[in-house]
Amino acid sequence: MMGLFGKQKIEGKTAREWYDLGIEAKDSEKKVEYFTKALKIDPKDAAAWNNKGLALEHLERHEEAIRCCDKALEINPKDADAWNNKGFVLEHLKRHEEAIRCYDKGLEINPKDAYAWNIKGFALHHLERHEEAIRCHDKALEINPKGADAWNNKGFALYHLERYEEAIRCCDKALEINPKDAVAWNMKGLALDGLKRHEEAIRCYDKGLEINPKDADAWNNKGIALYHLERYEEAIRCYDKALEMEINPKYAYTWNNNKEIAEEKLREQQKKFKPLREESLNAISKAQSTLQNAKKLGINTKNEEEKLNNAKLKLDEKLFSVATKLAKQAEGEALKVKQDYERYKETSEFVSSIKSEISRIKSSGVKIPKSTELIKHAKSELNRHHFGRAKELAEEAKKIASERKSGYNLAFKSISDAERILDETKNKGVVISSDLLAKSKQAFDSGDYEESVRLSEELKSLVNNREIKYREARDWIKSAESAIEKAKEFGCDISEAEELLNRARTGFEEGNYTQAISDASRSEEIAKEIKEKSKPEIEVGLSEKTFQPKVWEEISLNIFNKGNAHAKDIEIGLSDEVKVKGLEIIRSLNAGEKRDLNVSFKPLEVGRVPLEISTDFKDFEGEGYEDKKTVHIDVGEKEKEYKKQKQAEIIVERAIYDPCKHNFIERQLPRMNEWINRYDQGAYWFAISVQNNTDRAIEGWDVDLEFSSALRIKEAKIEGIEREIPHEAHLKSFKISVPKEYGVVIPKGGAQYVYFKLRADKPKTTYEISGVFKSAITDDVPIRAKEFKYVCDTSVSPEAVKAELKKTFSEKDAARLANTFRIVQEIRSSYCNTDTTAKEINKEFDLLKMYLTEKAFLDEIEGIQRKINAELREDERLSEKHVEEVKGFCEKFTEMWIARFLR
Repeated sequence: MMGLFGKQKIEGKTAREWYDLGIEAKDSEKKVEYFTKALKIDPKDAAAWNNKGLALEHLERHEEAIRCCDKALEINPKDADAWNNKGFVLEHLKRHEEAIRCYDKGLEINPKDAYAWNIKGFALHHLERHEEAIRCHDKALEINPKGADAWNNKGFALYHLERYEEAIRCCDKALEINPKDAVAWNMKGLALDGLKRHEEAIRCYDKGLEINPKDADAWNNKGIALYHLERYEEAIRCYDKALEMEINPKYAYTWNNNKEIAEEKLREQQKKFKPLREESLNAISKAQSTLQNAKKLGINTKNEEEKLNNAKLKLDEKLFSVATKLAKQAEGEALKVKQDYERYKETSEFVSSIKSEISRIKSSGVKIPKSTELIKHAKSELNRHHFGRAKELAEEAKKIASERKSGYNLAFKSISDAERILDETKNKGVVISSDLLAKSKQAFDSGDYEESVRLSEELKSLVNNREIKYREARDWIKSAESAIEKAKEFGCDISEAEELLNRARTGFEEGNYTQAISDASRSEEIAKEIKEKSKPEIEVGLSEKTFQPKVWEEISLNIFNKGNAHAKDIEIGLSDEVKVKGLEIIRSLNAGEKRDLNVSFKPLEVGRVPLEISTDFKDFEGEGYEDKKTVHIDVGEKEKEYKKQKQAEIIVERAIYDPCKHNFIERQLPRMNEWINRYDQGAYWFAISVQNNTDRAIEGWDVDLEFSSALRIKEAKIEGIEREIPHEAHLKSFKISVPKEYGVVIPKGGAQYVYFKLRADKPKTTYEISGVFKSAITDDVPIRAKEFKYVCDTSVSPEAVKAELKKTFSEKDAARLANTFRIVQEIRSSYCNTDTTAKEINKEFDLLKMYLTEKAFLDEIEGIQRKINAELREDERLSEKHVEEVKGFCEKFTEMWIARFLR
């Protein structure tokens, strides 16, 4: 019937649909049915004829299969698959020559068909044309090197040519591709048999049989290999396996024959080996009895049992002489083990008794590792059955344990005595390290009793020496305190001695008694030297030097103790050229102190009058002094001249600011001090005040300074003026010029304050500075020379500081302290800004702490660290408040540092 679109159908399906069902079907009968229906509709479908032929081949209907292939080839003579399939069917009919011609036809059409080359080679095997077969397999492998069948078939050909090594390599190639290829394992076993490597061959047959236990050829081949090894019983079992599976009469005859030969050989073997077997059985029986007796005593006979089991295995393998030898060895060794056991038991009890004694000693706290190791060694020797050596080691362990017990007792007593003496001495106030005691205890805990005793005795000696030094340092400090107190009462400047005394006290508190003695003795010496060299020196000046004749005026007598000791009971007298009222005795005037005494004053002469001033005074121990000097006063005729002279006067006062004191050296100048504190209180300053008592404002003026060559002026500032002032700097001079156009005026009756920041390269050095004030309306006004001691400030180089420190400290301490000075300089110059993080500033503080051992300094550092860390995270930057706090720390630290180490 005809379906839709003119297509013929059977049972409602087209030829294509029947063809597709045939391709999908698993059963060969069904395939034949479906392809037949497809061919009824379309008898010209070559693919259907070809596939029907393959299905018939699977059903072993070979002639029908050939006719189907021929039908396909009538329709399409160029169908290489049809030629190959026809050849494959002919191969099953053992028509090998015809099969080869079919394969050749297919290869003419598709010479790159690896499958065709391989099956052609297999057909050539059947004709025993093995060399040609190898060439075909090589062609197949050129096209597809991963073709496991081609490698197997090539190996088969090489095997038949007795080229066994090459055959094995081909099988290995096939097994690399497919390790589950049972044929390859069987083929490799045959090749190994050919090389008489029967044990290896058996392992290959076993591998193949694991994969395909139904392979009768493999069972037969394994039986042959076992036969060659004279393992006839096993060979017979393999032949039986093969016969169970194979129904081909040809093979059955061969394998039955193999089995009969093996059975005959087995009977001959059993007859020959019967007496040897009986001998082996007797030897095994005796050995087994001996081992059972040994085991009853609790003896470990594992090794001997293994040897006896090996003997039994060799018996099963018919290796009777080997079995007998192993059994006798097992028996002899068991007897020896029994004898060893008796000695072992005796020695073990001896070692155990000593071990128990050592354990009792250890339980009291004694460290005896060597004894423990010796006991372990003794047990090791015991286990190796070196009984004499085990006893020797146990006896040595006992001797050492006894000696260690004595050392323990001695060390314990020595530590107790040292600890008692140390506590008694510390209770007296002596600072002494407990390091030696800790080390002694550590040595004791680690079992080094000799070292523990040595350290304890060393500590006792140290405690005694420290107590002597403690008393000596305490006495020196008291003596220095007395000398300083007397010098202070006398009015001396004993800051250097006090600094040394403070350092001595610090050293004493820290337990550095040798340094404390040195500092205290030097402090006392300095205090006494200063007191011996000190005396008061009174200078009297007049606040005015121009007067009207015979006119009472109120003036001040400027009284200054320029000496270095206090003065008392100061009496002042003036010569008869003047009359004076209001003079009184000044009861005391400290060193460096100034006082004004207001008096009424009337000149009796006219002109430039010489006036004699006399002073009588005492020091604080009552020794008397007197002084006389003459000054000239100008007594004018007219009031006009007097006023003119008054107006023409310029007064220049000068002072030195010392950052170590946070004030001026000779007197209090609150206004100037306040300005310096705002600007930079960490430097030395030379400050001058210019008082204009003329009747005109001074609009343009200069200040020229001269100073010691090692001194420098870093900058000049005029109070209230922010703009830069022109200046000239030379080796020993510095000049500022304030031109009229700058508008920096000194008003009449007013004053101007000028500040010069000083710098020196060498600390603890005395310098001098002087100069001149110049203006257009006045003569040059001298600035009196001022001498001062430049101790140190933040600008001094660490190298110069170190050089100064080395005069007092060791090289190591000088370097350490100079490093702390340098780090504070770096903090001040590089880290006092809002770009600095808390982590960065902490790193600098930690570096500073590394070089310091003095508690006061460490407390300062840790105090500011705690404050910053409480308020900031590591990655947060300093605020303006924190920057100011760090600056303040640097100022305070530098002041403390200079006072502690340089003053």
